[in-house]
Amino acid sequence: MIRRTHYLHWAFEHVGRAELDLASSGVASFGERELPPIDSPVDSRAYAWLVEAIAAANQVPEACVVPTLGTSHALFVAMSALVNAGDEVLVETPAYEPLVAVPELLGARVVPFLRRPEARYLLEPNQVAAKMTDRTKLVVVSNLHNPTGVHTPLEVLGDLATLCAERGVPLLVDEVYAPFASRSLGIASTSASQLGANVVCVSSLTKCWGAGPHRIGWVVASGTVADACRAHLMTTVGHLSVGHAARGAHLFRHLEALTARATVDLAKKRDRVASWMAKRTDLSWSAPEHGLFGFATLNKPRPAGAETMRARLERGQRERNVLAVPGAFFGVPDGLRVAWGLPDDRLDEALRRLGQVLDQP
Repeated sequence: MIRRTHYLHWAFEHVGRAELDLASSGVASFGERELPPIDSPVDSRAYAWLVEAIAAANQVPEACVVPTLGTSHALFVAMSALVNAGDEVLVETPAYEPLVAVPELLGARVVPFLRRPEARYLLEPNQVAAKMTDRTKLVVVSNLHNPTGVHTPLEVLGDLATLCAERGVPLLVDEVYAPFASRSLGIASTSASQLGANVVCVSSLTKCWGAGPHRIGWVVASGTVADACRAHLMTTVGHLSVGHAARGAHLFRHLEALTARATVDLAKKRDRVASWMAKRTDLSWSAPEHGLFGFATLNKPRPAGAETMRARLERGQRERNVLAVPGAFFGVPDGLRVAWGLPDDRLDEALRRLGQVLDQP
């Protein structure tokens, strides 16, 4: 039976429905008139063009590329190729819920390793090593880290990849937000796919380029893992539609224009949120240097019987028309993820109302 992914269901019900949205974690979707129309044939050749574009962007052989319907689909496809029932899978915490839900759905036992708040949520390979056993079959991380927005340099991911390789364990990196850490938003400059044959990466054009509705995702993997991913697609969908492939190839041709659109005022808005957080004596802030979201936690535990952070934020949506994501969906009940993808002229008012929500009795 499919395990309900609580965050995704909550997001479909809440995100985008508040006047002041501090919950949406990606660049706003572009309008059809912001790009030229598709100027290539929409036929069976499109699939090869999409594979070629993804491979070029990630600087990997085309044989390593498996297109998917967005990153969520890529996660399921990749983990289906890597995980068997009874396997032990190490997953970071705090964690984006599907990183936990998918291996559990596949019958694996998920073992969390901590991204420590006192270490600014940085990825520490020694924390992974301390949890590895002979039963460990996969290690899973995100970069940028979701929910904190903290960036992991390729050097650190390389150390972790080596640690995993020495034990014969694959490393799965959800890098849908990684391009935010590159000034040019280039994919290859930030992808972990270059770090070793045991590294499997999933990503898409969804979050950094505003192409969410088009579901242009991919898995990058080597050898038998890529073959297993293709077998999964063959079993479940046969092949992706040529319309999807043509759209994906078209978007890659116009990535420069989408990049320019995505980066407008992003750093300035991040600084304004950081300044607002610095004035909140009740919160600790993850202080990300890249991207468009971060994570705050209460400095003091809530009194017994007090309203939960989730209930408070949902009440704030109803009463003040502002929304942030409850930390409970990432395993931190006293936290909240705050994003700044909304228009620049609405950010200050959104933060003001969020403050009212947090301060209300």
